[in-house]
Amino acid sequence: MNMMPNAGCRPVPLHVADTRTRAFTLIELLVVIAIIAILAGLLLPALANAKAKGQSVACLNQLKQLQTAWLMYVHDYNDCLPPNRSDLIPPYRNLAGSWVVGNARLDITTSNIEAGVLFKYVGAVGIYHCPADRSTVETRPLLLRTRSYLLSAYLNCQDEWARIKRKYTELIRPPPAGVLAFLDASEWTVCDGGYYSRVEDGSYPDYWQDSPSDRRSPTAMASTGVGSGRSRTGPNIFQPPTPLICRTCGAYKPVCRSPDRNSISPSKLPPD
Repeated sequence: MNMMPNAGCRPVPLHVADTRTRAFTLIELLVVIAIIAILAGLLLPALANAKAKGQSVACLNQLKQLQTAWLMYVHDYNDCLPPNRSDLIPPYRNLAGSWVVGNARLDITTSNIEAGVLFKYVGAVGIYHCPADRSTVETRPLLLRTRSYLLSAYLNCQDEWARIKRKYTELIRPPPAGVLAFLDASEWTVCDGGYYSRVEDGSYPDYWQDSPSDRRSPTAMASTGVGSGRSRTGPNIFQPPTPLICRTCGAYKPVCRSPDRNSISPSKLPPD
């Protein structure tokens, strides 16, 4: 009787004896995680800076588009500046017929932007909002505001001061290139459509009323007028002082709640 050899007793070559995959040890795994963490620490600041730079470029471009729309209105309406009129009653809203309507802190839709006289030249509600602005509507804490920008009240507001300009040809001293127009405003001061810079009226040359944004502190962004009615338009960058201090209560501006919290020391615009 033939006996089949037992397969389990066959010798197995040493080079195929262990075919199991070798796993990482705990030390090796920790080293890999540490290397990834180091690389992330090096790359994330660069990515954040690139994002901030992109937002700054977008903000400047939007200010330029608003300034261009402002000039188109001037050309279409016989040299008259777009109205910038507020009701001057808290919580302060821009009136119908102004470059923009309503109050940026309270508006929950873009209807007040679309009702402004500049919207037909701008054509997109997103132009009115800085991409770096994460402030929300006061009554809707999860809803981003629809507008970040203000227009100088010295350009055709409701007041009757001598320095208020109604027509483009009145921009003589300073000339259009030296006149602040649209401003990327602080989330703490933006409300109706206008801001006052005491530099403009000359009465208090050492501070602003309605402060620029400090989202890119210490720099802020604004647009200026143009050298002539049909030449270049261009946003400009200026540098308010740091920190932004309220002259009423002495607090750092984002913490301040005083009625005059938007008064800060200004700096000069660089030459065009």
